[in-house]
Amino acid sequence: MPAVTSRPQFESWLKQIAPPGTSSQKLDAAAKNLAALETFPSGAIESALKPLGLDAAGLTSAVARFRDTFETLLRPDAGANFFDPKEQLKQGAWHAQIKQTAVDPVSGQPLTPQAVVAGAKIPAPPPLAFDAKELAQLLELGPSYHDGNSVELNPTAQKLAVTLEAKAREALAAPSFEQRNLISATVIAQESAVLAATSVGIKDPQQLDALYRLFFDAAFEAGNAFRPAFTADGKKSTAPDADAHRVAGQTAAGGVAYRALPKLMELLGITGGADGARDLIKGAAIEDVASVASADLHLNYFPSAAKIAETLKNVVAKDDYFFSEIDKLQNRDGDHKVLSLAVRLANTTWKAGQVHRAAWEGTDRRINPKAGDRLAVFNPYDNLKADMYNATFSAELKRAEEEGLPRQVSLGRASERAFARVVFEIYKDLVELKKAAA
Repeated sequence: MPAVTSRPQFESWLKQIAPPGTSSQKLDAAAKNLAALETFPSGAIESALKPLGLDAAGLTSAVARFRDTFETLLRPDAGANFFDPKEQLKQGAWHAQIKQTAVDPVSGQPLTPQAVVAGAKIPAPPPLAFDAKELAQLLELGPSYHDGNSVELNPTAQKLAVTLEAKAREALAAPSFEQRNLISATVIAQESAVLAATSVGIKDPQQLDALYRLFFDAAFEAGNAFRPAFTADGKKSTAPDADAHRVAGQTAAGGVAYRALPKLMELLGITGGADGARDLIKGAAIEDVASVASADLHLNYFPSAAKIAETLKNVVAKDDYFFSEIDKLQNRDGDHKVLSLAVRLANTTWKAGQVHRAAWEGTDRRINPKAGDRLAVFNPYDNLKADMYNATFSAELKRAEEEGLPRQVSLGRASERAFARVVFEIYKDLVELKKAAA
């Protein structure tokens, strides 16, 4: 077949992937090799690129990048004559290639089909769909408050749950996979990002928009990982490997959330990048999760270091020799801010798959917050924690009273166990991030 792409285009691309200092003669030789190819199986591309002197990993990565950049060369012409021997050769090469395991163009490591799909272009999200007054109140007051022995939700937080369920049902009825994923990713990202902002004190509109974009990208990518398990119209695929694709989509959520952490840290003004994110997640322990949960539920079990310092200034005499050191106390408040948003991201990416799992199962159970005894798992994260705290508290208080414990002891034990249940639920999200970090 005649070369579809001219040599100058090849040469421009080759300069991007060649090692620094590669001579023009080597670039020219590789360009001629590529231009001479009639079909583009991986082995042929590797041979064509040999003049560049890439090592094994670099060569594998370059082949994957070639396929991304010149994908039109690899695809058979839709109007081609299938009975033409050369066209059959092209068709055969194409189908042989798409059956192979794809490769990450950066690392050169094998990728699942879901990971390739997840790397697809993510659209710009719709604007945040919140009433300005409600949004301001939510950012100011938070989604919940501790009222005696229960966690009460503010009206706006209750409205978030209603909207989430309604939009999830709309997504489930969408006529295509693409539309279903966009609707569900949008509503999940909106409620998740706004509640995440309240948890770490973000009020600046630009910073909130950036947080929303980050959550939307993660939700869209996690949902998109289910695409190979469905047909274009959103129906459950009948292909032999469809269920394997569905299972792989379910396992993608933690990795998607983990890869977003460096951007999240940057948004919070915390340095460290990918290495810092990995160290933070790997080093996070149950007591760190308890601190995050305590802040989310507005309890005083684990006050932040900043809160402790503020309290100390009110009880320590200003002429105390150590008073000036209070602001220098070592603390992990920055880590806990990142951890708070990290577990919310993990919950967001998990939730993004629930509409697709509901479509696969043919039932609304996964998006129905009242289904069975699931403690409203398909719910805004803070609503879930409030429901879980209250349900556990009530059950444990009843158990303590049946055991004949004094009222004060019963209340204390019920509160401790309700809090522990919420910590455990959050820790499950952290475990998904730890898997990815490992």
